Amino acid sequence: MTWHDLRHPKEMNLLVGTYDFPGYAKYCRTIPTRTVFELLSGYFEFTVGIIPEGDGRLAKAISNVSLIAFLADEALGSGSGNK
Repeated sequence: MTWHDLRHPKEMNLLVGTYDFPGYAKYCRTIPTRTVFELLSGYFEFTVGIIPEGDGRLAKAISNVSLIAFLADEALGSGSGNK
């Protein structure tokens, strides 16, 4: 099953994670607002490009923190015996 097969709500196992910039708030106090915007825009563009490569989904992005999800069976390689 892939994300694209989902047409209705379904219970399933997911591998969920978060990521963020360590020291982001402190750093942002030292740079212009425009630079913060450009930094986050580039960061978001980069991450939304690589998450789908792992068949993941960006569930939520708030400032420098994002919540991502992957289908657990695929993420753990259950089809190949790698549990």
